[in-house]
Amino acid sequence: MTKRILIIAALVNLLTFSYFKGHSQNITDAIRLTQSEQFDAAKKVYKNIITKEPRNGDAYFHFGQCYLYSFIVDSLSFSLDEVSDSAYYYYKKGTESDQLNPLNYTGLGKIELLKKNQTEAKVHFDKAISLLPSKTNKNSDISKAKQALTYAKIAEAYSQVTPSQMKESYAYLQLAQAYSIPDPAIYIITGDIYLEDGDATNAILNYKKAQDLSPNSPLAKIKIGNIYVRGRNLKAAIPYFEEAQSIDPNFAPVYREMGELYIKSGQYEKAKENFSKFLELSNKNIAARIKYIYALFLCKDYNNVLLQVNEVFATDTSSVILNRLAGYSYFEIAKYNEAKSSMDNFFHKTNLKRVISSDYAYYARIQSKLGSDSLAIESFEKAISKDTSNYDLLSETANLLTKQKRYNEAIALYNKKIDAGKAGSLDFYYLSKIYYSMYQSLSVIPGYAETDSLIIKGTEYLNKADTLCGSFIAEQPSSMQGLQRRAQIKAALDPDFKSGLAKPFYEKVIEKAQTDSVKYTKELLESYDYMGWYNYTTTQNYLLSKMYYNRIIAIDPKNAKAKNAINLPKLKGL
Repeated sequence: MTKRILIIAALVNLLTFSYFKGHSQNITDAIRLTQSEQFDAAKKVYKNIITKEPRNGDAYFHFGQCYLYSFIVDSLSFSLDEVSDSAYYYYKKGTESDQLNPLNYTGLGKIELLKKNQTEAKVHFDKAISLLPSKTNKNSDISKAKQALTYAKIAEAYSQVTPSQMKESYAYLQLAQAYSIPDPAIYIITGDIYLEDGDATNAILNYKKAQDLSPNSPLAKIKIGNIYVRGRNLKAAIPYFEEAQSIDPNFAPVYREMGELYIKSGQYEKAKENFSKFLELSNKNIAARIKYIYALFLCKDYNNVLLQVNEVFATDTSSVILNRLAGYSYFEIAKYNEAKSSMDNFFHKTNLKRVISSDYAYYARIQSKLGSDSLAIESFEKAISKDTSNYDLLSETANLLTKQKRYNEAIALYNKKIDAGKAGSLDFYYLSKIYYSMYQSLSVIPGYAETDSLIIKGTEYLNKADTLCGSFIAEQPSSMQGLQRRAQIKAALDPDFKSGLAKPFYEKVIEKAQTDSVKYTKELLESYDYMGWYNYTTTQNYLLSKMYYNRIIAIDPKNAKAKNAINLPKLKGL
């Protein structure tokens, strides 16, 4: 289940539902604390409620929801497996303590869906429905509001599986809507389901209805704003977040939302301002402090990240996650030994369930910088296994494999990326470079020139290198590294200079290099050398040949090859 979907779920689950009117105010307080992302405080309230009212099924249900939401807003500190286990525990306790409350059964069903246990999920959902008033259950006193919400929660759960099961979701949603209950929660859930189905228009329509029913809640405004953020229309999102701020200027999460929006738009100073306000309104609790530090990392303010981490560690070293952010930040400022020490602490202290792909990826980069490429490759492989959708990791791993001359393994990774349609232009360049290196490696084999099979193999490598480099140049036609590599490949395909395959490419190199002869000195020397010898041996234009060699000497007066060339009999007298 994606993080985005879980955000939708968590916000819905934590609305102050209408059926809570008449319940202990403490539940409303706990929900509010959870919405404000003060999870430790919320959990204390829930525990107090359960101690005083051990049969309060609603408290168990929302306690479970609190755990799921904590993962959404702080997925660095919590793993989905961990929060699901905790949520499941409280949902289960809720069914035991308040056996006639259907909500906890919807929670159990949702957890089973997350675990891809469809049959078990259906059992829990059916149990929840069986508790509602019906011809066979006439004694049930469950209110219509909670009946509608029960169906809505089941609908919501089916919309959140991967892949979503929209047919089931809409079927249960229709049952919920049949009650015509003016509950903002139902409209929020409806909006979420439409959004999951790609219908942003109807999603916004339902969020607005929820806002009309609950004008003092900023959540619907935040949801509409997030739709525009998801659509990359950041400018359109800002007014909704600002309206949410005006509804409740002390509601901390809206400042986090604004901060994340500004990070996406690259406005880092505004992002830090909003996250600073978020931290202030969150009473600087550790969860908010971690999110603030993570925001600093996303804003590339690595030194400030380390300053904040060290301040926290001065009084409290329990937050293992800060070792992660310290390790990442030390790497970004090129302090690799410190980076490794922080990541070692993180891996030593953290639960393996909390380790994510980027942890292994950063560790791999650190290991590589410290000269341990073999270990780095192993770490990258772990990173890839954690996130198979991050195809850039394939390129990073392939680069290290290339460095170790493990060419076939590197080629396999690049081809995997190409086959998935995720390759970028540089992938074609580096793959071309591998094949060129494989060709070059053949030339060190004794008897290469006389072995037909090796010559055929070398030509095969060069042709592949040429095709791939051509693909790179098609996307980056002004790239000097691409132009030079293509020229080198063509020259290798025409070692006797008979066809002049490399000539037009070296001419392009010269044209680009002459725009900055200081920067491209090596490229000019290589190109002039090719053009000099091509004109000497193939076109026998000795004046042009000598001109190119003289250009080399003008750049590098001690160039022995050029000096020897202009002393050749056919050039010396010119």
